[in-house]
Amino acid sequence: MNLPHSMDGGLKRRESLVEGNKRKTGSIPLVAEDLGIITDEVEALRDEFDFPGMKILQFAFGSGPDNPYLPDHYEKELALFIQALMI
Repeated sequence: MNLPHSMDGGLKRRESLVEGNKRKTGSIPLVAEDLGIITDEVEALRDEFDFPGMKILQFAFGSGPDNPYLPDHYEKELALFIQALMI
């Protein structure tokens, strides 16, 4: 993975955390909470550990056919939320 040099130390800590969790718990599925502003670095970390991301179906409607929350744009397994709690 090609991450900026400033992220190298953080990545090693994250790898250690993820691998340690796998050793202790086995293969309990994890989902990456990747809602909000998603940078290339966030996507790289999520993909490095093969975690599914999230989509909220409620966000899919009203902004046109290119909206990444539309089901036709889902590229891989993910956790789909039908509605987000808006306070």
